[in-house]
Amino acid sequence: MEPDGSMLEASWEPLAVAIVNAPTVDAAVELLTALARRCEVPLVPPHGTPFSATVVIGRDTRPSSPPLAAALADAIAAVGGAVVDLGTATTPAVHYVVRRRHRAAAGRGPPPAATPAAELAAYGTHFADAYSALLETAGDGAIAAAAAAGPLVVDCACGVGSTVMAVRGSSIAVALGPRLRVINGLGGEGRLNDRCGAEYVHKTGQLPVVYPTDADALAGDGAPPPPVLGGWQGPPRGGDADDSAAGDGDPLLVASLDGDADRLVFHHPAVGVLDGDRFTVLTAAFVAEMAAAAGIEDVAIGVAHTAYSNGAAAEALRATPGVVVLPALTGVKYQEAVVRAPGLDVGIYWEPNGHGTVLFTDTFLDRLREIAGGEGNENQNGNGDGDGDGDGDGDGDGDGVASAGGGRCRAAALLLSMADLANQAVGDGIANLLLADALLAIRGWNPVAWADGTYTPRAAVNVSVRVADKSVVTTADFDRLVTAPAALAVAVEDAVGSVRGGRSFVRPSGTEDIVRVYAEADEPADAARLAETVVAAVKRTCVGV
Repeated sequence: MEPDGSMLEASWEPLAVAIVNAPTVDAAVELLTALARRCEVPLVPPHGTPFSATVVIGRDTRPSSPPLAAALADAIAAVGGAVVDLGTATTPAVHYVVRRRHRAAAGRGPPPAATPAAELAAYGTHFADAYSALLETAGDGAIAAAAAAGPLVVDCACGVGSTVMAVRGSSIAVALGPRLRVINGLGGEGRLNDRCGAEYVHKTGQLPVVYPTDADALAGDGAPPPPVLGGWQGPPRGGDADDSAAGDGDPLLVASLDGDADRLVFHHPAVGVLDGDRFTVLTAAFVAEMAAAAGIEDVAIGVAHTAYSNGAAAEALRATPGVVVLPALTGVKYQEAVVRAPGLDVGIYWEPNGHGTVLFTDTFLDRLREIAGGEGNENQNGNGDGDGDGDGDGDGDGDGVASAGGGRCRAAALLLSMADLANQAVGDGIANLLLADALLAIRGWNPVAWADGTYTPRAAVNVSVRVADKSVVTTADFDRLVTAPAALAVAVEDAVGSVRGGRSFVRPSGTEDIVRVYAEADEPADAARLAETVVAAVKRTCVGV
């Protein structure tokens, strides 16, 4: 990652790939030496000079991680760097710690905690406090709505997110209260991302398999009951701790993280999967409404959209005042670069798979602080005292609009609190879980109302087609348009025109000799027929195998 905690600049990737794949140690040293020379920095600082750089290390729970982390620490020390070893940590937590250190060095935040363990603990505390602060800023109605919301089951994908979520007494567990139930933690029969987690739920549309793990220890009196081992019997519902998973009670909202906790999707029995497109529309509409309520008429809100983003979501965003939809190539590194471009006040990106965040510029945050009268302390973005309280007077009605008392000041304070809760370094599944939960409470929405209040998605089909040579397929317009083979381009255009709400594209895979076909239409049958037509055209024009 970059020194400011953001994702690694794409231009570094070929260099990293070359070094990692160097055939010998000497070859790797030659590449590193050439890189140091080109960047005009000494590969090894002169003896006796202070450390020239600090590198933060985190690792996941796989057996290979400790020796890899130790080897990395030795290598960093060998070239004169200092190491901050966080131990087992989520990817977003590492980004968060790097960002805080970078901003502290620039005089825009508090100094780092005394130990790596304390720095890592501050990650969970910060976002728990920011969640509570956003609800408090919205008012008593939002606090009550969050407390009364239905059961929330968090699927940690048998990954490192469990170290944040599945710890009794953790700040985030306390903030979410007794409706929280964590499944698929560590220490049991489950394997990382095996039929569980965000990737599985998003791609299959199914609930995760449930494994007995140490996350079960978090359940107590008042917690939703554990689902049936290996799956779910009937519509998943909450109820008393002694009830079965199919008992009476509110439908369970299941939040699935991925293995390193940077992605999140929801699953609700009444609406299915709530994916990254839903997060985009939810957050963009809230930012636009609050900016307008704060009297900021010239706010520039940019939302990155890839070819895989649902067309109905794009239409909903374009209909939102102040929001500009910005095309981006597939991949969060491309989306993040688009929304960090100069000229935007707020940049929002989410891939449909659940990786994304809301980014606020320092200039816009300063403007909000002026309107809010100095309210809205925070850790990630400014010189606050670290409690992230953003406190209003607590008399709002919780509806999340300008009427929530305080007018312009309250709206600005809500945006400041939102900025504190959204991870300003990188997409963060745990922070986004809290952010979505808070925004739904402020709106007074349950998951069904969230789906109804945003857009009706078009039916979409994804298909992979194996071909002899994927390089024959070229695209333009951020992968939305096929340019070669010419016959394929014509076939796709004709097929799209034959269905209502049709959209389709073909793009070569970055890693395999396959091409990916995406088809979208108003009706599921039309989307399936469009996909079949385009797949046949790919096989006909690209020598499918």
